[in-house]
Amino acid sequence: MTVDEFPGSVHSLDVLVFTLVLLVLAHTRGSPWKLALAAASLALGLLTEQLSLRLGGTHCHASGIVNVSTCSSANSVFWYIPWVYTGVTCARRLTDERSWAFPLLSGMLFFGLCGVYEAQGPLVGWWRWPAADGLVASGCTIWQAGPLGLDARGLVASPHVMEALGERLFGVPVMAPYFHFAFGCGTGIGDAMLLFIQLTICFVAPPQLRDARAARTLPRVAPPRLDYYDADGKLVRTDASGPGERQRRIDEALAAADAKLDALAETDNMLRAKSMAELGSPPPAPDSAPELGGALAAAPNILGAIAVGLFLLNGVGVFGDGGDWLETKAASLTEKAESMGQVEYKSSRQIDYKPSF
Repeated sequence: MTVDEFPGSVHSLDVLVFTLVLLVLAHTRGSPWKLALAAASLALGLLTEQLSLRLGGTHCHASGIVNVSTCSSANSVFWYIPWVYTGVTCARRLTDERSWAFPLLSGMLFFGLCGVYEAQGPLVGWWRWPAADGLVASGCTIWQAGPLGLDARGLVASPHVMEALGERLFGVPVMAPYFHFAFGCGTGIGDAMLLFIQLTICFVAPPQLRDARAARTLPRVAPPRLDYYDADGKLVRTDASGPGERQRRIDEALAAADAKLDALAETDNMLRAKSMAELGSPPPAPDSAPELGGALAAAPNILGAIAVGLFLLNGVGVFGDGGDWLETKAASLTEKAESMGQVEYKSSRQIDYKPSF
């Protein structure tokens, strides 16, 4: 199939994606760090799409109303804005960026937001995966690096891409969910590292050397106020605003409410004990909830660290030498799949499992 041979039209997808982008921009109003996140999402989309096409030949998008390049429509690039922005923002709302759970949660949200889009896109003609012979779009003249650019057929996939995308279920590469999770997890780790760098700059550097932007973003997770000196040597007092400051105030309010409840409970226990003593009955045991042990309280962080470790081991197994070992071990499972359903072998790794029910 050539670049232009796509069934249907993607103009409705263009309208949907750009509508989502406008909603994201409306949400970023008045917040520099939210606007920076949206801009970073666009940069990630542009880099990911172009590098995927020119270095790997992973796919080819149908032409839309506006296109960035051949096989890269504007909707495919701008889709990263609502996707990345929503995934990171939701993860920030659900957990602290300094937690082990933050990148893990980001990865799960990234897949949840894009899984259906990834699975259904080729079926409705939004883009296509590489064919069994590695050809993505015949006659495509887009520049590709290395030996891929010497193939006269057009846009072709690299052997590594064929290894990763060859095994499919109902036409969808089984590695697609891993890509979404890895992309979200990596984005979450990058966000946490950026936050750590900002905190380091603000805490280590003297006030006259502190970065104004970093000092303004610090109240999201750190003390409510951190003053600094501007370029003219004038002292600037930062305003405590942001999710971290709001969360701190909420925590303070909850702590004050808990203290009041504890005082009321203690007063109630004292009154009940006094009443029981006057009646000649033994006082009841005070109401108290058992405190969580140290290991139990740290369970979320422990599980998060284990999950990240398994994620890294999985990456080594998929992209390293472990892939051949797993393929050898999976031979018996492949034979079982043949007996239970229909298995179409298209190449050494291009297998499309289509179970029969």
